[in-house]
Amino acid sequence: MTELQIKNAILKLTAELHGSTEFYEVMVEAMMMHSRKARDYTASTNDPFRNFKAAALWADCTPLQAVRMHQGSKIDRISNLIALGDDEANFESLLDSKRDLLVYLAIEQAMLKSTDPG
Repeated sequence: MTELQIKNAILKLTAELHGSTEFYEVMVEAMMMHSRKARDYTASTNDPFRNFKAAALWADCTPLQAVRMHQGSKIDRISNLIALGDDEANFESLLDSKRDLLVYLAIEQAMLKSTDPG
């Protein structure tokens, strides 16, 4: 199945949910971006958090703290882009940075859930 087919299938399922269609579109876009990036960062292993574990070793912290450092970096970038105006972004747009932050927040919750016995 192509990425577009997967995206359309998920969006079709969300039609049964309450809430904003645009909200679900944003969430699906974030999911698809996460999938693309996860392939780049973790394709050599079955561990979806491998890259954060590796970063944690380099930074001498926990993987959860590594994710939170990425969140903090994105929040700082978003703040700077807002202050400069989105037109000043050299590489990643304000929208892309916000989408990254959304994904990092979801990754944190997934990590907590995967380590939670209950």
